[in-house]
Amino acid sequence: MQEIKGIPASPGVVLGPAFIFKDAEISVLERLIDDVKSEEVRLENALQQAKAEIEKLRDEAQEKVGVDEAAIFEAHALFLEDPNLLDDVHTAIKNRSVNCEFAWNISIEKYALQLESMEDEYFRARAADLRDVGQRVLRLLMGIGEQDLSDLIKPSIIVARDLTPSDTVRLDRSLVKGFCTAEGGPTSHTAILAKALGLPAVVGLGADLMKLDNGTALLLDGGSGLVTFNPDEDTIDAAKARMEKIAAKAELE
Repeated sequence: MQEIKGIPASPGVVLGPAFIFKDAEISVLERLIDDVKSEEVRLENALQQAKAEIEKLRDEAQEKVGVDEAAIFEAHALFLEDPNLLDDVHTAIKNRSVNCEFAWNISIEKYALQLESMEDEYFRARAADLRDVGQRVLRLLMGIGEQDLSDLIKPSIIVARDLTPSDTVRLDRSLVKGFCTAEGGPTSHTAILAKALGLPAVVGLGADLMKLDNGTALLLDGGSGLVTFNPDEDTIDAAKARMEKIAAKAELE
């Protein structure tokens, strides 16, 4: 049995097997281009497709968690219209004669790093939202499908490097008991959505989390931020007793 402490993100105690969710790495190569207009058209088409996808996510979020939380995705859509970001991308395409994927990627990372350098934790957390939007546009430009959890066939606890707000709102509550991530913070939109969905969550557990094997038995306490690997019988019994008390209290409320 091993315990690690992370950052509480959404309360609740759950037991279950680990399901390792590894985000696909998108490799963006720089290419010199001759037709600037063609690259700008490709970018605009991807931006419009991304807006349509985000609108669907907003509608799904409204149904699952309500209007306030769904506003997260309205903010995502605004990134796609940010004049400074778009000016940077178009300038790179024109002045450096590079493909729009590369221009988009370097501009997204530039602004994400600026957000991460700010003192205010709220703005630092928005870097993850910007990268979420950035990856969405890249996938569309490169013809890469969205990640999914199609291999998840039994109720499990998701283990990931990080989850984006887009990943989180699509989680199937019948199969996802909770989640824990190596990165992330308590003010992230992912944490906000986890609370709204009623999914126990712990974030910021560190890179070693991703060394876990699929199916490892986990005990996750989203209130304390404690995650236990391969808990013994006494620990499991104590956790089940806590879960029963939580359920009984919820019924009274």
